[in-house]
Amino acid sequence: DGMCEAKAVYNWVRKNVRYAGDIAPIKQGRRGVVEGVDYFAAADRVVQFGAEDCDGHSILNATLLALNGIPAKLRITAPGRFREWSHIYTVAGMPKTAPKKWVALDTTLPGEYFGVEAPHGRVRDFDA
Repeated sequence: DGMCEAKAVYNWVRKNVRYAGDIAPIKQGRRGVVEGVDYFAAADRVVQFGAEDCDGHSILNATLLALNGIPAKLRITAPGRFREWSHIYTVAGMPKTAPKKWVALDTTLPGEYFGVEAPHGRVRDFDA
């Protein structure tokens, strides 16, 4: 069924793609903050690299869900109600033919947490 397929996607990505931060630090201006370059990889590149941050994990999860006929959305979160968006992961629509609930596939969380979302202050979904 759809839930088993979604869990298989979750397990495959957890096993084959490790979490890695943004690719390289850069300094914003002469006295600016040092930040990572936010690189956005296509699903096939994520598999080739074998590592990505939450952006790449989300794209790969959404792609694999879609290939299995499961509706997917990308969910962004912020740690507080008035804080900036800081995390993204995929949610899968269940049942897959007429979704009534959305199940989290956050493959960047440590441990086995299929269907679990980290605490957040606000959330927004986008069709994948």
